[in-house]
Amino acid sequence: MKNPTESGGDFAKTGVKKVLSAVITQAVILGLSFITGFVMPKYMGPEKFGYWQIYIFYINFLNLFGLGFNDGFALFYGGFKFEDLPFKRVRSGMRVFYLYLLGVTAALLSVALLFGAGPKNNIYITLALNVPLACLTFFVMTVFLSVNKTAVYNGLNFLMKALATVFFVALLLSGLTRPEIMMGAETAARIIVTLICLVIGRRFLFGRDVDYRLGVKEFSEKTRNGVHIMLGIIASTFIPVAGRLVVEHTHPIAEYGLYSFATSLLTIVITFTNTAGVVIFPVLKTLPEKHLPVLYPKLSYICGNLIYVAFFVYVPFVILIRRFMPEYIPIFSYMHVLLSMCLPLGKVHLLIIPYFKALRHERAFLLLNTLGVAVMLASTLAAELVFNSVFAISVATAITMFLWFAAAEAYIVKKMGITWDIKTLLQDILFVAVFILSAGFGSLKMFLLIYGALFVLHFILNYKNLRSAVGALRMAENPSESIA
Repeated sequence: MKNPTESGGDFAKTGVKKVLSAVITQAVILGLSFITGFVMPKYMGPEKFGYWQIYIFYINFLNLFGLGFNDGFALFYGGFKFEDLPFKRVRSGMRVFYLYLLGVTAALLSVALLFGAGPKNNIYITLALNVPLACLTFFVMTVFLSVNKTAVYNGLNFLMKALATVFFVALLLSGLTRPEIMMGAETAARIIVTLICLVIGRRFLFGRDVDYRLGVKEFSEKTRNGVHIMLGIIASTFIPVAGRLVVEHTHPIAEYGLYSFATSLLTIVITFTNTAGVVIFPVLKTLPEKHLPVLYPKLSYICGNLIYVAFFVYVPFVILIRRFMPEYIPIFSYMHVLLSMCLPLGKVHLLIIPYFKALRHERAFLLLNTLGVAVMLASTLAAELVFNSVFAISVATAITMFLWFAAAEAYIVKKMGITWDIKTLLQDILFVAVFILSAGFGSLKMFLLIYGALFVLHFILNYKNLRSAVGALRMAENPSESIA
């Protein structure tokens, strides 16, 4: 079982390695994302790509129907060794979960078939069929992540992306660009990954040794505790892309395709932070709670510097679009505004979410995210009503995202009883402001001159501080030492 007395040495020996493994995996996935992120919109065109992006937008939220069962599992069993899991209890809970998923899928399909109409109905039918696939895959991946088998988690992530990419490229090379065909290909990849999950997770998914009364108790206990985390995570994921919902219902589908492409570029950039953040949570669970406040400012400082580097991805994005995708050049008017959200989003996934979970402040996290969703929808809708502009929606999205992140960090800092690092905050603001300003000139030379100069100067002046922060995260190899 998990050892509550583990400390800094374990973080140095296992935590950093696991995060590094996740980053390497995501580097490969990032390469695949470049293929799907640029090749698909190029060959599909803004309108077809717009319909495809509606499907992709909603499929990212299918875990909502899992009721937080997997998140509850992580809260209760995070840090356990695989062999120490209560297999009978987990299998019993899974039986109830299967029945629940069958009922939900049947209900969603019935609604789509009986009441659905229009070109978007095929999207809703396909989404309904994907509900059990997505929820089962999420659960199996969560189990292996909770017991620190991150290689399995990373492998499944990679496999899903690789299979889908192969299918997409094959279809595009064959001249098949209809959104319905792409949805079928993505579903086929998801079915294959789900079958693999059922095989590798058979020990805790299947077996005769089950008790339905125990299963009901397990399912209700995990969903009751995990639903707040699940809703909070989904809400935090929805906040930065809420503007897409406004654009979808107020602008032509081609304009929605352009805006979706711009937001997909943001998604590509934050791919690293999403998975690294998921891996950090089990690591934090192994540390004594007294170490968490000391680690936070160091992690925040390092995360910020990593994202400063990530801002340079603006250069290849502009080059690729100008040379190979001229029909998407209109996004240059607001792409840099959306990309500025790399900083708050990166820190949300690397710090805010793992810390809220580790400190067990699930309800506060849910409340904060619910308010964030409400404010984001209100601000983006107001921007559309007043200015009737996608640029205005982008600005409203970025400002609201930064304010939400500041509120979330203020809460974490207050609960841990530490001082808010104003220097790091001002440094983050400076880098974001200079990034937006330099990219806003529309010239890569000006961007590299202005932002590049700030970047180089910053690392020359702060090289020792950065090394010190990284060294602190390695911590003493003696588990009895405190984190300094």
